[in-house]
Amino acid sequence: MNTSNSGNPNGDSFGSQFAEYISSSLVNCLKQTMREQSEELEALEDKLKECYNSNTFFKVFSVRFAMKEQGELIPVLERRAKVIRDISVAGEEQKQVLEDSLRSSQ
Repeated sequence: MNTSNSGNPNGDSFGSQFAEYISSSLVNCLKQTMREQSEELEALEDKLKECYNSNTFFKVFSVRFAMKEQGELIPVLERRAKVIRDISVAGEEQKQVLEDSLRSSQ
């Protein structure tokens, strides 16, 4: 039993027409997607140029850089504040010891 379409010319024709339809549909879909992507890319390029020309780009970069610097600076300041608190506590303790020794010597 032969199940191939070689004996049926309509079967081969339909298969090739269907394959051609599918491939042309895919090509059209890809072309449309490429056009849309190209339009989106152009819009993004325009926004970037506008940003660059209005100095917003540099302002945003400066703010991000400052935030990064601040992020690095905050832990340093916290450590310094802790040292100052420790010194202050030690100073209070020392003051108390001196006052106690003064009272006891009187």
